[in-house]
Amino acid sequence: MTNTNNEYNFELQPGFSKPRQVAELAHRILVKFKEMELPDDFDQQLAVLCTDLSDCWSASKDLENKLKILLNEDHGWDSIGEILVDIRSIIDHLDRHVKSVKKPINMITNFSYSESERKKL
Repeated sequence: MTNTNNEYNFELQPGFSKPRQVAELAHRILVKFKEMELPDDFDQQLAVLCTDLSDCWSASKDLENKLKILLNEDHGWDSIGEILVDIRSIIDHLDRHVKSVKKPINMITNFSYSESERKKL
């Protein structure tokens, strides 16, 4: 899932299960912040951040796939209804993660700015 230059490839990789890829992304986010020495006091917020961001990525891929199916195939009204139900389910899933991730993002963002200012002094 990674390139040789350490850039993350945000495409689903064939041959790897999707849950494995989501877990790998969450782990990479965790490692990034720990390498930057985010204090252990933020571990709970970091756990939520890693999980929610990786799940949002996964759900956005699901949404992209459903939109491709909707737009690139011929459908009757019954299959349109099924696709829309699937899209609604994906959006509900995203909504839960978006609501959950806001507080950790704000807390870690505030810490980031305060650390940046502290290091300037």
